[in-house]
Amino acid sequence: MKKTRPYFIPGLFRTFLRKGFFPVACALTLSGCFPAKYIPDGQYLLSEARIKTDTRQLNKSEMQTYIRQRPNKRILGFRFHLWLYNRSKPDKNNWINRGFRQIGEAPVVFDDYQATRSAEQLRLYLVNKGYFNAKVDHEVFFRKKEAFVTFNINSGVPYRIRSFHYVIEDTVLIPYIIRDTINSLVRPGMVYDVDALQNERLRIESYLKNRGFYNFSKDYLWYAADTSGILRSVDLILNVGKYAEINSRGEVVQGSHPRYKVRNLMVYASGREKKMNDSAALRLAREDTAIYDGIRFVAPRLSPVKPRTIASAIFIQPGQFYNQASVTRTYQRLSSLKVFRFTDIQFEEEKAPAPFALERELNGQIHLYPQEMQSYALEAEGTNSSGNIGMAGNFNYEHKNLFRGAEQFNLRVKSAVETYPRQFASGFRNTIEFGVESGIRIPRFLLPLRTAQFVRRYSPSTTLSFAYNYQRRPDYTRTIANATFGYTWQGNAFNTFIVNPVELNAVKIFSIDPAFLQSIKGKPYLENSYQDHFVLVSGLSFVFNNQNLRKKEDFVYFKTNLESAGNL
Repeated sequence: MKKTRPYFIPGLFRTFLRKGFFPVACALTLSGCFPAKYIPDGQYLLSEARIKTDTRQLNKSEMQTYIRQRPNKRILGFRFHLWLYNRSKPDKNNWINRGFRQIGEAPVVFDDYQATRSAEQLRLYLVNKGYFNAKVDHEVFFRKKEAFVTFNINSGVPYRIRSFHYVIEDTVLIPYIIRDTINSLVRPGMVYDVDALQNERLRIESYLKNRGFYNFSKDYLWYAADTSGILRSVDLILNVGKYAEINSRGEVVQGSHPRYKVRNLMVYASGREKKMNDSAALRLAREDTAIYDGIRFVAPRLSPVKPRTIASAIFIQPGQFYNQASVTRTYQRLSSLKVFRFTDIQFEEEKAPAPFALERELNGQIHLYPQEMQSYALEAEGTNSSGNIGMAGNFNYEHKNLFRGAEQFNLRVKSAVETYPRQFASGFRNTIEFGVESGIRIPRFLLPLRTAQFVRRYSPSTTLSFAYNYQRRPDYTRTIANATFGYTWQGNAFNTFIVNPVELNAVKIFSIDPAFLQSIKGKPYLENSYQDHFVLVSGLSFVFNNQNLRKKEDFVYFKTNLESAGNL
């Protein structure tokens, strides 16, 4: 459907006009002049694509992802990237015009076919959300060379799950699945939602994999839905199939799902075995091994990291049933050591002792590929502050494995000098600053106790840091020093605890200009900054952060500190 309507003014512009910010509105409007500059005759720039629904139960931001054509993005209400693209000249291909086109964004030309497909995609989305009778159409308004699309949604009444039952063909799985129904994502009375049903399949798959069923997958789970009963209701059945495998005659046969135990776990930490042929790697694994915490390390002398450190980051335990969560945590913990550029964990099945044996074994291998352990950087810069010419330089050094225990050591040396004109300097022509910062993070607690299990569970670390700064200015000469000793550990996936039992801060004033001292008199904060101090601080911090970096969604970040300090 095609209509016309008064010229569209973005909501931000209307607010500016109502508030009287006419000059600002004009500036934004002028910056976006002629947005359809390069739109051919008979075509239109897509200026808006919005969704209009008859219910607040639907997630508009999620539905926006199903619209196949999106307008050019806006910044503070105007299309800066489109404006930048329009500054280029189509018949010119020099670096300026190429830059405009690369940084900018080409105009989105309205396509009615794409709008029709978007409406159908929205309808299918609503069907998956339980709105089986939903209707979606779209309207297009044109003004000059711009098109404004509105998707109108008549959702209707959603279908709800009236009953939910299981049909489990494999009797071995019955106690596991029934015991876990309290955590099910699907319950009678909820709106039928395909995404929730698929998430339930994934949840059951993960649940069983964490209990030894190594070969179980969501493909053994499927639903049967019946809508022929009460109006707008669904009777749902979740079927759990038997385990399928190929016998010695090449036939596919079905039986009970087996549970797997980890028989052996071998770690290759040098990264060199991939360069060997199979016979050499096998000979190395047979002749040069060491066992630590039940884990067999191949060629431990070639490993840049001590076996004890690696073992503390491994949650897979030989002799225990396979656990997918332990494999995931092992990947995460080994990555957090920051000494391996790549980690590969593989499992091979031992030959079954009998067809459809209910308990089988796995042999695991962890291949670790070390990265460069040391790096350094030199930085230099020049400054001009109100006519004061200066220069500064930094030297940064990092060692990710200082004592072969994944200790992360860093050192930073910085210096700066700035020259003042004679009329402003009283005794010194230059400002000189020199500083050293150093720190080391050890991936365990420095305690006289064996903390292997604590390390696996809470990922603790010990931090020691030191900083020294010397400043000589026309007004004063002073040094600032800081030393910190502390612990950090994870309470769970969201909680972090930081304890600094000892933090020392020292300020030493060697000289100070009386005129400068008089200028800060009566300002307690500044006065205290230019007096000798030696302060002992003890602190505790708690951080809660449930941000998921893989998803664009709201999250909560909370941090609180408790400190006790006194001047010695």
